[in-house]
Amino acid sequence: MNRLVLRIIWIIPNIFFYLMFIGVSRFVIKNAQGLVEINRLFIWVFMMSMLLLVSILGSFRIWKWIKEGEL
Repeated sequence: MNRLVLRIIWIIPNIFFYLMFIGVSRFVIKNAQGLVEINRLFIWVFMMSMLLLVSILGSFRIWKWIKEGEL
């Protein structure tokens, strides 16, 4: 498969994860008071941080593959 196509195949889901993180962050910030009232804020913040971690690790992995010439 062409390297450009492989890059696109790996980068598009990574961008989607960043967009999901932004969307979840906006939701949590907008509804923080209600989430505190039902004791769910910690779960949402934990999931939000895991989403950011996956996005960052995916970016580093893609960058490493490009640097090594695999992508």
